[in-house]
Amino acid sequence: MAQTTGISVKKTASGAIKSITFDYQKYGNDLKPLLEKVGFSNNYDPEFEEKWAKGITGEELAERVIDRLKKLEWKSK
Repeated sequence: MAQTTGISVKKTASGAIKSITFDYQKYGNDLKPLLEKVGFSNNYDPEFEEKWAKGITGEELAERVIDRLKKLEWKSK
């Protein structure tokens, strides 16, 4: 099977197709009828975006974990 730009195929160990990934920017308009048929919705969710904006970065999480570990009182047996 020839490779097509913007399409990736993953196969099982036996060679059967497991999944196909499409570049949405390239093929999105062509895929919309299929996606609507299967119930896919790509709606903007302002509540999620607000929660995401309030989230912390990986660096902030690491700092918080290190601070918490430093404050623990380690018990020895």
